[in-house]
Amino acid sequence: MVDNELKAICVRPILFEERACFDAELKEHHWLGSNLIGETIGCVALDSKGIWVALLGFGAAALSCKP
Repeated sequence: MVDNELKAICVRPILFEERACFDAELKEHHWLGSNLIGETIGCVALDSKGIWVALLGFGAAALSCKP
């Protein structure tokens, strides 16, 4: 049986004005910090009350790789 709380989770790209908060949360809680490389997109998962419950960050990491 799927929990109703999980059904209510919504994932969306962060808004421009949320970037500073997104970066601050990553810096505080992720062991690699908030240094996404190259072109990036940040997404947030929200519960039914609109509270952030998870962050997703995608970056062009290949741009930082060396031969």
